[in-house]
Amino acid sequence: MQLLAAPRQYLVGVSLMSYIPNQPIMGGIEHIMQGDGELHSTQSSGKMTAAGGDAMDQKLPQLLGQISQFGRGQAAQVFAFRGQWAAAQAHVAAARAAAVRFPSVLAVAAAAVAGAALGYARGDWPAVIAATESVRATKLDVVGGRPGIFNWRALEVDALVRLGRLVDTQTAVLAFESSIPDAGLASAALSLARCEGNLAAARGDVAGADAAFSRAGVIEVAVPFEQAMARLDDGRRKRAPGDRPVAIALLEAAHRLFSDLGADPYVKVCAAELLAMSVPVADHAPATLGLSRAELAVARLAAAGKTNKEIADELYLSVKTVEYHLRNIFQKLGIASRRDLPASLR
Repeated sequence: MQLLAAPRQYLVGVSLMSYIPNQPIMGGIEHIMQGDGELHSTQSSGKMTAAGGDAMDQKLPQLLGQISQFGRGQAAQVFAFRGQWAAAQAHVAAARAAAVRFPSVLAVAAAAVAGAALGYARGDWPAVIAATESVRATKLDVVGGRPGIFNWRALEVDALVRLGRLVDTQTAVLAFESSIPDAGLASAALSLARCEGNLAAARGDVAGADAAFSRAGVIEVAVPFEQAMARLDDGRRKRAPGDRPVAIALLEAAHRLFSDLGADPYVKVCAAELLAMSVPVADHAPATLGLSRAELAVARLAAAGKTNKEIADELYLSVKTVEYHLRNIFQKLGIASRRDLPASLR
């Protein structure tokens, strides 16, 4: 299922929950979403409405009594990534209370996911580390930190990078890598590649960061939140003058994805990054020169002299998609070729 093609009411909750990849315990997001507009966990007691913020907030008291331990961790991520702090905090508190009542590694891990997600969305990096340490204290993080079930490892790595704890970050990256099932998990591989890129960038290893983000760019998996994070992180590190067109294109692509997901805290981060480069953006789809955000991103890179293959690699698109965007761009701008783009975009 292509989550970004879903109606807006589903995008608000379901697409953010696609940050949580398919896995056996939860049953996979394709099987969780039902036609009635609600989100159901594989446990019959766990249900949360995905049909809009106001309605969801009004139902929060009833929902808190219905959502399973696993569901609380998921719900906290949804609310946190949407910037609905009170609702997210309520789920975090409920998950932690459940972990006290039933101190199994699964309950502790669910609470850790909830707490780490809230800290992450708020940029409270010590809170992220404090949340994940509870799982490590069980000495069973091989179970409580399995990607696809309890997705706190990437949050932990990012927090450690932000705190400048690069030695600890390397240890966490290796633990993340070893926790991925032997059969592979594309969503976890995408998160891992992004984390490796952030660590390399923090060390000043430009080549290593380029290689890691390139790996992230070729992984095809329907986790739009993590795809947006990869673009955001890659764009931030490329703000140097020579990479300015690429940075703008990546950040605008991230801004578009986060906007579609209703992930307001991250929309604001992208907007701030772009504004720092004198590129204003709104929280709704812009129409600069009549171009969509995707078209504008492609146009800027083409104007900077990038080939279609290079544009595809930078924006995590297929070459055919780039070609499609260029045809639309030429038609909208009334030009015949990419040679005319620099003047048209001034």
